[in-house]
Amino acid sequence: MIRYYFGSTRYTDKNGKVKYKTYKKDEYPDIGWIKDPKNAYERQVNKKAETLLDQMIEAKNVDLRRGKLGMITEVSKKANMIDDFKNYFQKKYTKKNTISGHISLLSHLTNFAGKLVPYSNVTPQFCKAFLDYLESLEYVRGRLNKNTSKSYFNAFKVFLGEMKQQGKILVYPAEDIKAKGEPHKQKDYLTKQEVQILINTDIRASRSLKPFFLFSCLTGQAHEECRLMTWDMLEEQDGRFYLKAQRQKTGQFYRIPINKQSMKVIGERPKNRRDKRYNKVFPTLKYSHQQNQLLQEWVDKAGILKKVTPHVGRHTFSAMYYKQNKDIGGLMNILNHKDISTTQRYLAGLLGGDYFVDKDVDIPEFEI
Repeated sequence: MIRYYFGSTRYTDKNGKVKYKTYKKDEYPDIGWIKDPKNAYERQVNKKAETLLDQMIEAKNVDLRRGKLGMITEVSKKANMIDDFKNYFQKKYTKKNTISGHISLLSHLTNFAGKLVPYSNVTPQFCKAFLDYLESLEYVRGRLNKNTSKSYFNAFKVFLGEMKQQGKILVYPAEDIKAKGEPHKQKDYLTKQEVQILINTDIRASRSLKPFFLFSCLTGQAHEECRLMTWDMLEEQDGRFYLKAQRQKTGQFYRIPINKQSMKVIGERPKNRRDKRYNKVFPTLKYSHQQNQLLQEWVDKAGILKKVTPHVGRHTFSAMYYKQNKDIGGLMNILNHKDISTTQRYLAGLLGGDYFVDKDVDIPEFEI
């Protein structure tokens, strides 16, 4: 006998008790099995029958993964995938940029499939067609970035996985479907000489942009951490300064040493400590197209022929620190990565994989 389990759904009975309904199907294939074998020949026949049964089960598993058995629950027959998609992401995510991305994904999904999509339509063929649709989208400025289409499709797969857990889908339909991203591009960073040139070059009409970018080059702090950084996060202990903060991307708390060069870049704390406007280290810093333009103008004025964004400061610190120290573990802690493989990928993007593990400390000295 082959017994198929197609998952279960949770429900509440008339007495208010939570119960689970399991969906299964039994099949009795004719494989020549001999009940109570009496000799070596009959035992050999049963052994071959067992092998045949194993092969049949594996073939059925493949069909199941590909959605060929078509088993859906009564709950999923009445449900609209689009409504579930809206509800799932509204409950699960709160960050503005994440919500915005899923609103865009929902728009693409409804443009592709309409506003009413029963789960019986969500097959491997549907998923593959949706991926092809995402990868073929064209905007005014060209095609949808491959990494964006990959991100959208992966978010869609996460949703389908959740719906399977809830019993809306009994067979996960996107098992063997994978989106391809853009080829890995090497990240830009500045050399020690280029950082020194920027230190000696004035910037137009921005009180926070120059000290922020140089601070990022010297500490590895990301733009968002710097934007939220307050003077209260800096503490002095035994003649050394430390930054205590929370990584916005991961929510992880960290404490790292801040060298004298970095403290010199940001200057002294304003005397009016009671006024909250003066508590931010970089009070006018924000992520905007205008500030990105000012940053690039400053770099162009310095005669540096590179495209520079706020992220390049963090890249620059990472490259300088690693080249001088060869300490991947130390860099992992400073960048507040959760595991060393993230730091390895980060360095590969900067240095093309040409790095190795060793130890030492510090970064180059600059004239500030």
